[in-house]
Amino acid sequence: MANEIDTRAQLFGKYLGAELKGAIRSRGYSQAEIADRLGHARSSFANWLNAKPSIPVEVAEKICLCIGVELKEIVGRAHQRVNEEMGAYGTERMSEQQSVLEQLTRVIGNGRLNYTTAAYRDENKKREMETPTD
Repeated sequence: MANEIDTRAQLFGKYLGAELKGAIRSRGYSQAEIADRLGHARSSFANWLNAKPSIPVEVAEKICLCIGVELKEIVGRAHQRVNEEMGAYGTERMSEQQSVLEQLTRVIGNGRLNYTTAAYRDENKKREMETPTD
Protein backbone atom coordinates (compact mmCIF):
# COMPACT_ATOMS: atom_id res chain seq x y z
CA MET A 1 0.00 0.00 0.00
CA ALA A 2 2.80 2.45 0.86
CA ASN A 3 4.26 2.02 -2.62
CA GLU A 4 0.91 2.88 -4.19
CA ILE A 5 0.57 5.92 -1.95
CA ASP A 6 4.09 7.08 -2.84
CA THR A 7 3.45 6.53 -6.54
CA ARG A 8 0.15 8.42 -6.40
CA ALA A 9 1.75 11.30 -4.48
CA GLN A 10 4.65 11.60 -6.95
CA LEU A 11 2.27 11.45 -9.90
CA PHE A 12 0.05 14.08 -8.26
CA GLY A 13 3.06 16.40 -7.85
CA LYS A 14 3.93 15.92 -11.52
CA TYR A 15 0.37 16.65 -12.65
CA LEU A 16 0.01 19.60 -10.29
CA GLY A 17 3.06 21.20 -11.91
CA ALA A 18 1.76 20.37 -15.39
CA GLU A 19 -1.62 21.92 -14.61
CA LEU A 20 0.04 25.06 -13.25
CA LYS A 21 2.25 25.30 -16.35
CA GLY A 22 -0.79 24.95 -18.58
CA ALA A 23 -2.72 27.57 -16.62
CA ILE A 24 0.21 29.98 -16.81
CA ARG A 25 0.51 29.55 -20.60
CA SER A 26 -3.24 29.64 -21.25
CA ARG A 27 -3.47 33.01 -19.53
CA GLY A 28 -0.71 34.49 -21.68
CA TYR A 29 2.12 34.47 -19.16
CA SER A 30 5.53 32.87 -19.25
CA GLN A 31 7.04 30.91 -16.38
CA ALA A 32 9.88 33.41 -16.19
CA GLU A 33 7.44 36.32 -15.93
CA ILE A 34 5.53 34.70 -13.05
CA ALA A 35 8.75 33.69 -11.27
CA ASP A 36 9.98 37.29 -11.50
CA ARG A 37 6.64 38.71 -10.30
CA LEU A 38 6.64 36.42 -7.29
CA GLY A 39 10.33 36.97 -6.50
CA HIS A 40 11.48 33.40 -7.08
CA ALA A 41 14.58 32.31 -8.95
CA ARG A 42 13.57 31.16 -12.42
CA SER A 43 15.47 27.88 -12.06
CA SER A 44 13.78 27.02 -8.74
CA PHE A 45 10.41 27.97 -10.21
CA ALA A 46 10.96 25.72 -13.24
CA ASN A 47 12.07 22.86 -10.98
CA TRP A 48 8.92 23.19 -8.87
CA LEU A 49 6.71 23.10 -11.93
CA ASN A 50 8.51 19.92 -13.00
CA ALA A 51 8.01 18.41 -9.51
CA LYS A 52 11.75 18.31 -8.78
CA PRO A 53 11.06 18.86 -5.85
CA SER A 54 7.31 19.21 -5.61
CA ILE A 55 5.98 22.74 -5.43
CA PRO A 56 5.18 24.07 -1.96
CA VAL A 57 1.45 24.65 -1.55
CA GLU A 58 1.96 28.31 -0.64
CA VAL A 59 3.86 28.89 -3.90
CA ALA A 60 1.12 27.13 -5.86
CA GLU A 61 -1.43 29.44 -4.20
CA LYS A 62 0.66 32.52 -5.05
CA ILE A 63 0.86 31.44 -8.69
CA CYS A 64 -2.89 30.92 -8.82
CA LEU A 65 -3.57 34.32 -7.28
CA CYS A 66 -1.14 35.93 -9.70
CA ILE A 67 -2.72 34.41 -12.83
CA GLY A 68 -6.32 34.51 -11.64
CA VAL A 69 -7.23 30.86 -11.19
CA GLU A 70 -8.49 28.95 -8.15
CA LEU A 71 -5.96 26.54 -6.63
CA LYS A 72 -8.77 24.06 -5.97
CA GLU A 73 -9.39 23.85 -9.73
CA ILE A 74 -5.73 23.08 -10.40
CA VAL A 75 -5.61 20.53 -7.58
CA GLY A 76 -8.87 18.96 -8.75
CA ARG A 77 -7.59 18.50 -12.30
CA ALA A 78 -4.30 17.03 -11.06
CA HIS A 79 -6.21 14.64 -8.80
CA GLN A 80 -8.50 13.64 -11.66
CA ARG A 81 -5.49 12.88 -13.88
CA VAL A 82 -4.01 10.62 -11.18
CA ASN A 83 -7.33 8.77 -10.89
CA GLU A 84 -7.58 8.42 -14.67
CA GLU A 85 -4.11 6.89 -14.78
CA MET A 86 -4.24 4.74 -11.65
CA GLY A 87 -7.93 4.40 -10.84
CA ALA A 88 -9.60 5.80 -7.75
CA TYR A 89 -7.61 5.04 -4.61
CA GLY A 90 -9.01 2.30 -2.42
CA THR A 91 -11.79 1.25 -4.79
CA GLU A 92 -10.67 -2.40 -4.86
CA ARG A 93 -10.21 -2.61 -1.12
CA MET A 94 -13.52 -0.90 -0.49
CA SER A 95 -15.38 -3.28 -2.80
CA GLU A 96 -13.71 -6.29 -1.12
CA GLN A 97 -14.73 -4.99 2.31
CA GLN A 98 -18.24 -4.27 1.07
CA SER A 99 -18.48 -7.80 -0.31
CA VAL A 100 -17.47 -9.31 3.04
CA LEU A 101 -19.94 -7.06 4.85
CA GLU A 102 -22.74 -8.04 2.46
CA GLN A 103 -21.97 -11.74 2.97
CA LEU A 104 -21.96 -11.34 6.74
CA THR A 105 -25.23 -9.42 6.61
CA ARG A 106 -26.84 -12.22 4.58
CA VAL A 107 -25.60 -14.85 7.04
CA ILE A 108 -26.95 -12.89 10.02
CA GLY A 109 -30.19 -12.14 8.19
CA ASN A 110 -30.74 -15.82 7.44
CA GLY A 111 -30.29 -16.72 11.09
CA ARG A 112 -27.28 -18.91 10.32
CA LEU A 113 -25.07 -16.99 12.71
CA ASN A 114 -25.42 -16.86 16.46
CA TYR A 115 -24.34 -13.30 17.14
CA THR A 116 -24.58 -13.66 20.90
CA THR A 117 -20.95 -13.07 21.66
CA ALA A 118 -18.91 -14.28 24.58
CA ALA A 119 -19.08 -10.82 26.15
CA TYR A 120 -22.83 -11.16 26.61
CA ARG A 121 -22.50 -14.55 28.27
CA ASP A 122 -19.45 -13.73 30.37
CA GLU A 123 -20.26 -13.55 34.08
CA ASN A 124 -17.46 -10.98 34.54
CA LYS A 125 -18.75 -8.58 31.88
CA LYS A 126 -19.91 -5.94 34.36
CA ARG A 127 -16.60 -6.00 36.20
CA GLU A 128 -14.67 -5.64 32.90
CA MET A 129 -16.68 -2.55 31.95
CA GLU A 130 -15.83 -0.74 35.19
CA THR A 131 -13.08 1.86 35.10
CA PRO A 132 -10.06 0.86 37.20
CA THR A 133 -9.72 2.92 40.37
CA ASP A 134 -5.95 2.79 40.81
